[in-house]
Amino acid sequence: MGVVRTVVVAAAVLLAGCVSQRAEGPADLASGRAALEEGGEARTSGALERFVDAQSGFEIARPGGNAWQFAPGHEAPEGILVPVVVLHPATGSQVVVQVTPNVAPPQEFAERLAVGLRSKPGFTTTVPALSGDGSSSGFSFALGEEVFGKVGILDASDGRLFVLLATWPSSAPESVVGDVESIMNSLRPYAMGAAQLVR
Repeated sequence: MGVVRTVVVAAAVLLAGCVSQRAEGPADLASGRAALEEGGEARTSGALERFVDAQSGFEIARPGGNAWQFAPGHEAPEGILVPVVVLHPATGSQVVVQVTPNVAPPQEFAERLAVGLRSKPGFTTTVPALSGDGSSSGFSFALGEEVFGKVGILDASDGRLFVLLATWPSSAPESVVGDVESIMNSLRPYAMGAAQLVR
């Protein structure tokens, strides 16, 4: 339960910052380069750009072009790794990738996280839904009428869970919300340190 509580606190702090935080100016490609220096690797493939992190054992994609960018992760409570954040600077939308120990199945973890968020002032959540194969779960949430978001939890089947925390302001266009969904669905875990060929 301690890891779930830590994720709830981290999510609440992150979301509180989202209400007022928006990037100023156009996307900065230097942030993508900074993500590379943090151990990940960005590669372009068609209309997508992928971030591959062999150390953390995953890849995630974002739309090509300059609207979305990869940025280095940030400090997190002990036991949680935040290797990359996918940002849309023009709107302040983001998808945060967290890697946590697998302390509960995805559905149970999502339920605990939803209950934790609902206990914070101003938060509402949907009921977490489990995937058909039981390997992932997720729910939507809102912080008042200002910030909306989704949480996705994916079991890596090796003692880790990936927690995807996406947020966007209520003023974000539908195309950005659609991009968020695509980014979240693109995460693919693999064995840590495994060599990957990305085309």
